[in-house]
Amino acid sequence: LQLCLLTRDLFMHRLRDPASESYRSAIEDAKRTFRYAVARWGYSPAVAAWEYWNEIDPGLPTDRFYEELGQYLEEIDPYRHLRTTSAWGPSPKDCRHPRLDIAEVHYYLRPQDREKIRDEVAAVLDRTAFLREHAAKKPVLIGEFGLADDKWREDPQMPQDTELLHFHNSLWASLVSGVSGTTLFWWWDRLDRMNAYSHYLPVARFAEVIPFTREALQPVIWKDDATGIRVLGMTANRCGYYWIVRESGTWLSRLRGEPAPQSATARIVLPGLAGGRYRVIWWDTWQGRKGAEVPLTVPTGEEVRTIETVAFTTDIAAQVEQD
Repeated sequence: LQLCLLTRDLFMHRLRDPASESYRSAIEDAKRTFRYAVARWGYSPAVAAWEYWNEIDPGLPTDRFYEELGQYLEEIDPYRHLRTTSAWGPSPKDCRHPRLDIAEVHYYLRPQDREKIRDEVAAVLDRTAFLREHAAKKPVLIGEFGLADDKWREDPQMPQDTELLHFHNSLWASLVSGVSGTTLFWWWDRLDRMNAYSHYLPVARFAEVIPFTREALQPVIWKDDATGIRVLGMTANRCGYYWIVRESGTWLSRLRGEPAPQSATARIVLPGLAGGRYRVIWWDTWQGRKGAEVPLTVPTGEEVRTIETVAFTTDIAAQVEQD
């Protein structure tokens, strides 16, 4: 759990001037709230992080607040839970603040954004790039995500995505794009009614084989403009974990009236591998099952130029490890 504990609208008007008495008193009030939270819930291994606010004004001068409250938590929280916050727009200063341990953004793909961002996969990559630009060495999260209308309400077209393509694709894109967890969706009541739960198991099974804590993994991206196929991956010197998706396999491509893809093989590049002999295990991303296993040889000093996938429709994953 990431517990969000401060009521934004009780604090924002008090945080306009860091030298004011109202600013100081806001810090003291926050300290009392967190003193209670640490005493009440700090023991629990279910608590991953303290989140200060949900979507505060990113233009407020909050640096002093985060500094002093962060110092206080370092004194009173014996388990040193991670600390984070969120703003209603991009906040590079929050991403960089030394006493905010997790950098976080919220993002909703709205109709007015669809001319700038091609689809839900591109949206995840765009926000990941922002987070990694401003918080290169921190855990980062897309803390709210989903489809919305231009007034930030639930997208009325969401129920038409009966396959939950946007949900499925966003989970897989975030798993291998360089963020520290999958996207966290806001419209959970709708997803509950659409029975979204089965989409987590395949992602979890593939995540189990990725050596996040044992290898110096780096994100890689490859795209074939001619076919619209994208490869997103996390690679180290001797292994790689990739998700391959067709642009025609996204929800927004369906909204644009593009035909659904047919099952077929594809010629792709798996970047980031050193020379050597590997085995490639293909994964069904909808069932969470391993499929065919094939050998792969990478000439020393050369990048893999092409490899042929097994047949797939919208997307597939590859686990590549040295033989």
